[in-house]
Amino acid sequence: MAIVMISSTSRRGREELASELAGKTGWPVLSREELVDRARDDGIKTGRLEMSIIKNPSPSERLAREKNLYLAFLTKAICEMAREGNLIYCGRAGHLLLPGVSHKLRVGLTIPREIQIQRTAQNLNMPLDKAQAYIDQLDHDIEKWVRFAHRVDLWAPGQFDLVLSLEHMGMSNAASILCETASLTDFRPTPVSLRRVSDHHLTARARLRLAHDHRTAAADLQVQADNGVLTVTYTPQQEAFAGAIVEVLTGLEDCHRIQCTMAETSILWVQERFQADSGGFQRITSLAQRWGAAIKLMRLIPHSQADTEFGGPAGVRSAPTELATDRRSVTGGVEDDDARPVLDDGGLSRTEEELVSLGRSGGQRSACCGYEEIVKTA
Repeated sequence: MAIVMISSTSRRGREELASELAGKTGWPVLSREELVDRARDDGIKTGRLEMSIIKNPSPSERLAREKNLYLAFLTKAICEMAREGNLIYCGRAGHLLLPGVSHKLRVGLTIPREIQIQRTAQNLNMPLDKAQAYIDQLDHDIEKWVRFAHRVDLWAPGQFDLVLSLEHMGMSNAASILCETASLTDFRPTPVSLRRVSDHHLTARARLRLAHDHRTAAADLQVQADNGVLTVTYTPQQEAFAGAIVEVLTGLEDCHRIQCTMAETSILWVQERFQADSGGFQRITSLAQRWGAAIKLMRLIPHSQADTEFGGPAGVRSAPTELATDRRSVTGGVEDDDARPVLDDGGLSRTEEELVSLGRSGGQRSACCGYEEIVKTA
């Protein structure tokens, strides 16, 4: 039993390779586009979510939560089919899903530029130069979405088991290579990897259930399954959700026990500017992981910028929080398709979005004050 994950920015290319492989093996095929349609039926506005990410350089905390819901939906669907036997999944970045599953074959597919341009020009009835510009923009948008969704570059080295180029090879031979590779002992399931699939499935179902229940839809929770034991961690600010969490998750199939715990402490991180891709971010989040802590962000603003940033005197401002009480009753976390003005908040929003993805967000605030005031308001 193997899980073959074919990733490419070319929809036609990845679907053709998946179809060719299915013809040789008889394995079922699941595509990203099929899951996007299912997600839309479930109330997840994937198209508008992607458009908002592409248009807005600084994704909001709300978009980060909606992204996690979308990834949980994909994980749930893939795990359900993978538990039944062999599976071929074709998408943009499916190789980044199901981390820790050893019988997953991660395949990257590249199509020669000239072929892509010619196909696009023919299909969309446009000149070659416009087709090239169209492909360049599409690839840029896809790479931006993947960075937001998975926090890595699409073609970062070391994340594929096999990369195929169709410059000198046809689809049939490429599929034959996949057949041989998938049959290797390295990609055969083990009790550990099968357990990982079950845990991913349980985690995804728990996240979706919590997000769709009005009692817990507004909560920012960290959910993790390990050998059938479901652990849900919440920050001290969300203690009011504790009782509802267990009620919502009770009766979840394959869940042997539910552990609902509050993060033991909070870490106050004070900076003038934040960088989510910095070594400091990695060290802080690693410490928070060991302590079971939430991370509160405080941006320190110079007094000379108080009027510009606050529109008034110095002080401390907490970030407003707008949370949906029922995700199915809103626009999938995306309010409109208009690009928002780009504001320089010192990397605060971007860093909080990363913390939300990690389940470590303790909120954010901006301060224009001295250290004594920081200690008093922390």
